[in-house]
Amino acid sequence: MELSSGPERRLFAHIRGLVEAGPPAVDRLLRPALAPGGSQDSFEPVAYRTVAALALLSNPVPTALPVVLDALVNGTPEDSPAVFRALALWEGPEVDGLLSCAWEDDRCERWPQWLEMFLHRAIAPPQRLVEYCLHADVAWIRALGLRGSLSLPALGDCGRAFADRHCEDDDQALRDAAYRTGLALGSHRVRAACLQAAARGDPSAQTLVGLVGGSHEHAALVGWIEREGPTPGSLWALGFCGRRDAADVSLALIDALDDEDRQRSLAFEAFCAITGLSPRDEEGVAVPRPWPSEQDLAIDPELLLPQPDPPGLREWWRQARPRIDGTCRLLGGEPVTPARMRDVLLHGSSRRRHALAEALELHSGGSLRLATRSFSRRQREGLTTLAVVPFNFERSLLGER
Repeated sequence: MELSSGPERRLFAHIRGLVEAGPPAVDRLLRPALAPGGSQDSFEPVAYRTVAALALLSNPVPTALPVVLDALVNGTPEDSPAVFRALALWEGPEVDGLLSCAWEDDRCERWPQWLEMFLHRAIAPPQRLVEYCLHADVAWIRALGLRGSLSLPALGDCGRAFADRHCEDDDQALRDAAYRTGLALGSHRVRAACLQAAARGDPSAQTLVGLVGGSHEHAALVGWIEREGPTPGSLWALGFCGRRDAADVSLALIDALDDEDRQRSLAFEAFCAITGLSPRDEEGVAVPRPWPSEQDLAIDPELLLPQPDPPGLREWWRQARPRIDGTCRLLGGEPVTPARMRDVLLHGSSRRRHALAEALELHSGGSLRLATRSFSRRQREGLTTLAVVPFNFERSLLGER
């Protein structure tokens, strides 16, 4: 992980400096930053408050957490996301246990944010917190409750029932949460609803087809693309299915799409995800493209995706295709195994790793969750057992069981 040797190292050094500065830094910098409106004059107020809260939490004194929680209670709604982000990133002994008790002292209006924080940490949330969110009237809060129920075996039947109820909901977030929870828990109704939505072009449902479908569903995904034409959602999903035939389709799309069509880069990304081709390491398969401005990147981060060179790419595939197994599912050119998944999560594309971690969670029925938005050290710890977990990634969560 490049983050651990670059931005994370600099951030940790900054936090250590604030901690070692002692009481003067706490009184003059950290506490004022967490006071209501105390970070408004900074360049990035949310980041400023998050680092201040992390520095306070990193102090080896028992009053650190109460100080941060007090800032949460007395702060404005605009201030709370930064504090919750710090709590989600907080590392140390017994931290999970401390947080599992702290939420009960806060107002129930903030309980959804507490649940979201537990989900970001990839730990099982308190059952009463999940039940509160499941029965909320607001769709996005109920969606959080559905996601949380997947981590609690005691709520399996309840989560499945809520997933069945909401798998055709008009609210996108609630429907997506129902898909994921229902597929992990084996709901027949959710399975049918997800496949129907994918056939209609729903990007989220198509991503699930790519992530946890089998050969039959992957063939259907290819068929949808060939009949209806590619979309950003279907091309994103195509890269996760890991079939050699899907790589053939990606290459055909690259040939057919116009040079200026952004979907050409998406098809190239899918091709590389399946075959393991690295445009940076293999000459002649990609063409240079001008570096986009920061303003353009803020609007469309996909401008950083490499642009394929069709003749060179066809020649590479002509030589590589016979060496790639067409009878099994692939991840980066190799059969998908727990060990291979671990390697890709450690060293592969950061853009795709959140979805791959989601596939792990669904295949495990919610028992294995990777905190992909935590610091890299915590993520590596979460991956230590993955290489020996007996997952079968050929098994479809969308087929009959």
